[in-house]
Amino acid sequence: MIRVLLFSTVLVGFCALATQRAEALYEFCPADVRMIPANAEPAAKFGFELAALGPRDVSAVIAFDTTGGWFTAAVPQTPITEKDRHYIGPSSEFVMRDWVSPFMYVQFPKPVSILHRWVMRAQASGDQFGWAAQGDVLCEPYTDGNGIQLPGPKFAFTTTDGDDVPKEAASGAPVIAVAQSLQSLKTTSCATPFTQAAPLELVQPKDLTPPRMPETTVIEVAVKPDGTLADTWVWGPSGDQVFDASRLDEVKKDTFKPGSAYCEPAAGFYFLTFAFAPR
Repeated sequence: MIRVLLFSTVLVGFCALATQRAEALYEFCPADVRMIPANAEPAAKFGFELAALGPRDVSAVIAFDTTGGWFTAAVPQTPITEKDRHYIGPSSEFVMRDWVSPFMYVQFPKPVSILHRWVMRAQASGDQFGWAAQGDVLCEPYTDGNGIQLPGPKFAFTTTDGDDVPKEAASGAPVIAVAQSLQSLKTTSCATPFTQAAPLELVQPKDLTPPRMPETTVIEVAVKPDGTLADTWVWGPSGDQVFDASRLDEVKKDTFKPGSAYCEPAAGFYFLTFAFAPR
């Protein structure tokens, strides 16, 4: 017998190929925006990257909901290239492929706090997800309205490959001025403008041969605005391919309810952590 601990956390996240793990096959937008650092104090200038699940060239318009009103920033075409990130988990070490743009800054006319932000529209070329054929793509915010965060799920995984804010003068990072919108781009007039995706029913893991050592795997799922499961993959492998594959098969049978952003059903990413410990 083994003891099974199942945790679930809703986060907006990203995924790519890691050693001995599945690769994400689904994106909701040609690009996402990462603010670095993610939880900055009020400021007039913020650092950011564009990110995706594969290489491409992309141009984008980012929407910012701030304490000083609504703003947009037009990012000219920029390459998104691979960056490997090395993770140490509870039961394994693995390498995750990430894809990010060069570091950039966005300049506001006065200090603000960013409440929510997302890529509102984007156009890609040279990608493997079919975005290039769709031309200018309109994108909606994810369930928390914030977009991708680093370094990923808030579990017992550590990495030394996080992205720090470079010194502007030394890096030559471009600074993009924002344009203020005269009207709100989205509404928060409903009682609960933001909710997170959540599982309606989780399949209980099957009893397995007791492992020699504790094993932990993290499965990430992409949930569409209607609650449909768009894709699933192993975010953090346990080191046991059979164990991970079994967990992945079971998660595909789970059902989810969608979250919402600005009072509308919204897509999102959901993380399930399976922790197995020998008795």
